[in-house]
Amino acid sequence: MPPPDSQSDRIARDLRSDILNGRYQPGDRLPSERALAERFEVQRGAVREGLKKVEQLGLASIQPGGVRVCPLEKASLDIVGHLMALSSPPDPEIVGMVFEVSASLGILAARLATERGTDEQIDHCLELLSELAAPNLGASEEYEIMTRLIDTLVEASQNLVLELAHRALRTQFITQIEGHAELLSASNEMRISGVSAVKKALKDRDGPAVAELLNDLSTQVRTKAILILHNQIKEKQETKRAGEAS
Repeated sequence: MPPPDSQSDRIARDLRSDILNGRYQPGDRLPSERALAERFEVQRGAVREGLKKVEQLGLASIQPGGVRVCPLEKASLDIVGHLMALSSPPDPEIVGMVFEVSASLGILAARLATERGTDEQIDHCLELLSELAAPNLGASEEYEIMTRLIDTLVEASQNLVLELAHRALRTQFITQIEGHAELLSASNEMRISGVSAVKKALKDRDGPAVAELLNDLSTQVRTKAILILHNQIKEKQETKRAGEAS
């Protein structure tokens, strides 16, 4: 069981939520330390610690005379998971953006892996691709194999910054889509045909071909995931309206 939030964690969490939900807009001044201490019923020292944590996320800037809210574009990558957690199901637009960046990192890793990966790493990727090509693979199984494949490609890329960025983004993404593997799965026909082509290109160490094939596959998966989320939101809204009408 995770340890309970400290007072400063609770303050940072609530202020982060206030900013991401639009209660405070970029350029707005956050309430004073005294006002926040009264709101959260804590000492001002806890407020200062909480504000520092919000600043570390890039959501606010502590300045002489007050704390100003920063534009989201100035925030750190660490807010991605928090943005996805604002609603359930998560905002399709945010998920689409995460897909684009995650896929781009994976595609870059694959291209670099064809140039730098050892024979052992490439052989391992080929084995995982063979597993992915199995017919009637369940969504959870597909997701687990794909995760191992991308991790191996990232490692084979021999690019530390790429590996760090991939891990940071994936950790936040996984936290929010856990239990929703269907969002990341391809149709049976799409997966088998796409994986077979990727396998051949990877075996030949044809980086451009691998990148193009993975881009096509990831685009189809992203489109499918966004459609699923839109349908889930629509169903949720219809259920809510039906409940209000009864």
